[in-house]
Amino acid sequence: MPDTIVGLLIIVIAIFPGLIGDKIYRDLVGVDWREKEWQGVLRLVGFSVVGVTLYALASSFFNWPSPVHIIPSTYETLSSQTSNFAIIFIPYSGHLLGGGIAGLLAAWGAKLLSKCSSSSAFPCAWDQFVRSYVPNHWVVIGLESGEVYAGKLKVADVAASSEERDLVLEEPALYNTESGQYISTPYQYIFIKSKTLYSIAAVNEPTTDQRIIPIGESLFPRGEKNEPYPPLST
Repeated sequence: MPDTIVGLLIIVIAIFPGLIGDKIYRDLVGVDWREKEWQGVLRLVGFSVVGVTLYALASSFFNWPSPVHIIPSTYETLSSQTSNFAIIFIPYSGHLLGGGIAGLLAAWGAKLLSKCSSSSAFPCAWDQFVRSYVPNHWVVIGLESGEVYAGKLKVADVAASSEERDLVLEEPALYNTESGQYISTPYQYIFIKSKTLYSIAAVNEPTTDQRIIPIGESLFPRGEKNEPYPPLST
């Protein structure tokens, strides 16, 4: 097999298992906007190395094929025959699984560490809101100018500081105070700078959201004298 193809295969083999682990880690822990690029690359490579190490340990215990897929000389005699590719299929599959397990273990370790220290490894409120609560919901965005838009949150960068969390809203509709309705605008997308944001809310979706208190009903029951709970005093 040509050296160029071998080199590409080695790159894929070295990176892809780490990408799987990194995806799992980011989904569970979140994204730190202060992280440098080299730190992300180092974590990705680390997940790949741990992944292949986990498979190597498992292969020696269960008598599985050795991880020959990481040895360049393996591809020198590799042909297009299925039987030849089979020698790297099982080890590489185990490597992919190991990379995912490495990401899962790292996320678990980060959460455990956050419980033992004052620092937090969990995603910030913005990260959690965008990743977990906004999908499959319309959003309502209030601006400092007093304008209110509703639409689909197309882009919201979680890996950015609070001063750089700009948004792209798809199919924006502007709230009309006279009619009390959101009126669709002629724009398909609208760019909203973070410094103009005042608030953002995900609209209730009855098919996916489960509410304890129905919309429009009082949150707290009335007391014995049919009086509501008083607000907290300052």
